[in-house]
Amino acid sequence: MKPASYIVYHVLRKIGLRRQDILSGKEFKDELGLDSIEIIYMVNLIESKLNISIPDNEIPKLVNIEKTVSYLERRIS
Repeated sequence: MKPASYIVYHVLRKIGLRRQDILSGKEFKDELGLDSIEIIYMVNLIESKLNISIPDNEIPKLVNIEKTVSYLERRIS
């Protein structure tokens, strides 16, 4: 299985973010400009690639790449 960071990076690229904008500390909404629909799309792509389900109440915790990768690593380990 590919590392969570690899999956998140490729999902963000698929959403349309530029390579140079994808930094671990940048927040999805405030700094990367993702809206709620794009975040839901990102979560759906991650779920399908990792074959997991992320509960709706967990989505607000996924505020940036670093926290998302950390969350996913705990879920898939």
